[in-house]
Amino acid sequence: MSTIAEQYIDDVLNNHIAAGPWIVKAFQRHRRDLETGKDRGLYFDPAAGDFVIEFIQGFCIPSERTESLCLLPWQHALIYILYGWKRLKDNSRRFRWSYCEIAKKNGKTALGAALCNYHLVADGEISARCFCTANTGKQARKCFEEACAMRNNHPELKALIKQSGQDHPIALHTTNLSRLSCMSRDSAQEDGALVSFAILDEIHEYTNRKIWSILRYGGRTRSQPLLFGITTAGASAGGTSICWSERTYCTKVLDGFIEDDECAPFIFCMDDKDDWRDEKNWVKSNPSMGDTSKGYLFDLDTIRKEFEKTEGQPTLRGEFLRYCLNKWSSESAEPALEPGAWDACGRGDPDTYPDPKRLRKESIEELKGRPCFAGVDLAPKIDTSALVLVFPPLKVGEKWRILEWFWCPADNVADRVKRDRVPYDVWSRDGFITLTPGNTTDVRFISDTLIEISKLFDLKEGYFDPAYSDELFRMVGETDAKLHAKFVSFKQWFLQMNSPCNELMRKILRLEFSHDRNPVMRWQMANLRWSTQKGTGFVRPNRDKPREKIDGAVSLIMALACASSPDNIVKPKKPFFVVTSE
Repeated sequence: MSTIAEQYIDDVLNNHIAAGPWIVKAFQRHRRDLETGKDRGLYFDPAAGDFVIEFIQGFCIPSERTESLCLLPWQHALIYILYGWKRLKDNSRRFRWSYCEIAKKNGKTALGAALCNYHLVADGEISARCFCTANTGKQARKCFEEACAMRNNHPELKALIKQSGQDHPIALHTTNLSRLSCMSRDSAQEDGALVSFAILDEIHEYTNRKIWSILRYGGRTRSQPLLFGITTAGASAGGTSICWSERTYCTKVLDGFIEDDECAPFIFCMDDKDDWRDEKNWVKSNPSMGDTSKGYLFDLDTIRKEFEKTEGQPTLRGEFLRYCLNKWSSESAEPALEPGAWDACGRGDPDTYPDPKRLRKESIEELKGRPCFAGVDLAPKIDTSALVLVFPPLKVGEKWRILEWFWCPADNVADRVKRDRVPYDVWSRDGFITLTPGNTTDVRFISDTLIEISKLFDLKEGYFDPAYSDELFRMVGETDAKLHAKFVSFKQWFLQMNSPCNELMRKILRLEFSHDRNPVMRWQMANLRWSTQKGTGFVRPNRDKPREKIDGAVSLIMALACASSPDNIVKPKKPFFVVTSE
């Protein structure tokens, strides 16, 4: 009996080790089945689980080490349960499908590679067919090449397992005709493949069900096939992706809504109610985190440094939550702002329900003649258009002030209020948005506002998205009143937008903004998401749905970029004191 596995299970169930809700339920299910499994034709054989553990720790030397893999307690428990349960009728394995979800860098690949070698030579099946699978060939080869390295690093495995292809191995095979190879969406598929064992790596990246179907139905003629899925949280929470569907199914199994004795879920994540900033909760998604002198893969300080990066570069928060804390996000992205972050920058005590109309009127009077910078984002047809001014602080300790203007076509407002459930009519009545005649925004209204703004404030410069702004600035140029401020084209590319997006988040989180609680702006800031460029990690504004407008947020980002330009930086004056002697 694996004392390490049993001890880990005990510690989790007795709250001696912090664990997420699904791991607790997985272990409760295991203990409950020890009492009731026989009624369903199941029994637990501790020696079977121990045998797999002993094989891995005795023969599997990872590519970056010189000693055999030392399994961590969570890995002991997973293998112990997965391979220990059997069926009374034929003594074959109980489980046919295991879903393991865990944060990155917790040793998923090494564990998967070790299990591949086990099934190749030690599971007792003649002519076993094993696969390392992934959405892409490159990802599939990561696990496969690690299995090859383990084979090469141990003389006994090297004698038992032959390798096809030396510099670029394509398969591992044994004298009893067992074989391990790769399979991916972008490689040739064998619809009739026989499957004894398969690693499904990073299932959240799977874009269709073809591989899944081949593997699932390819094991029907095998005595005890096993599919082992290993993945980090994806970006399709609530969607229809394969990974989210399987995860949802597994949670229903653990909750007892579905009885499936062939499914073994192991989901390492925090509870939805947990504070993700509290580092005591991080181990729930990172069971390989601990004292590195005792074999753990990384320590708390490693995750802490990643967390600190999100404080300096807030747009990294979504990636930190997914990859470091195994927290699922929506199809596009997590909201850029947490609820309340924008409200915290508002003027007035929110408990007294300050009137945004009064606050705006006061701000216009207070800010007359002040230097400011603009951002303009115009809509193609029915979207809102926005103009935002930012006023840099003139004294140390002052905050950045914000004023916003919004426009929207008047036609079909009633229909859009009903369809989008957005109170354009109320906002128009209260003066927060201007409805222009027709079914597209009339830029003459925006042109007139720009001229008026230049009279009220010291407008230095502005940035605009060139996509739909040509007519506006042509019209401004044709007016008798001169607009002295320079307006510069600012394309919404990742490279241009990344820095001001991060600066926006920093100023919001540090409460460096002061706004007038404009309800249109509040709605659009809540709609703001980040779109992340692969490879660079750069971000730019995005939204989930067409009805969720973000023109005001985009205009604010451009205005901030303009104000932060080296040529435009306004340095706050420090107070000085005159010392006199009597």
